[in-house]
Amino acid sequence: MNGKTGEAFINEDEQTKEVRQLIFKYLTFRMARRTVMDRVAADRAIKQLYNRRSDLASASVE
Repeated sequence: MNGKTGEAFINEDEQTKEVRQLIFKYLTFRMARRTVMDRVAADRAIKQLYNRRSDLASASVE
């Protein structure tokens, strides 16, 4: 690449461009999937904490 990334991309053949685009799409998907999985894990953790708190509150009332 000789430090000239713009020039390197211009000289790529079509197959290389397709592979680069596929890699970019995969990395974008992986980042989005990780974000969703983190959100699901956070929601589960909050539910567990809420349920524990509810269980403790009902046990102290009895």
